[in-house]
Amino acid sequence: MDSGGGKNIMDSNKSDEGFLRLPDIQLGRSLGAKWKNYDIVSPDGTVHNFVEGTKIQNPTVFAGKGTRYPLHDGVSEGLTKEFGGKPENWQHAKGIGTLDDFGEERKAEIHWFQEEKIGKVKFKVKEWLDES
Repeated sequence: MDSGGGKNIMDSNKSDEGFLRLPDIQLGRSLGAKWKNYDIVSPDGTVHNFVEGTKIQNPTVFAGKGTRYPLHDGVSEGLTKEFGGKPENWQHAKGIGTLDDFGEERKAEIHWFQEEKIGKVKFKVKEWLDES
């Protein structure tokens, strides 16, 4: 089960676009019992983490279970093989987060996959939001 804070990943509201809007996901602090941080891979391959105590804002499921858009062929099967869960329950999600970039705080659009029993996996920076 995902201990990343917030509500169950399946507690959401369907939007008119066929996406699922989720409540903001509050990340804890390292001293908290529910602290969980994630490795987030940037486009250049470096690994970052969320700034402690931040929120993943505007999280949205845009493909997979509960949306009108399926995951690309083979994606859910690959995730199931690597992490477990059920292929039909995998979702592709995105949100805005503040990352620690070698001591500097930077906002980025983050993408990840999630499954109700496995939690959130395979985080990546889709786009840095503070670059021009």
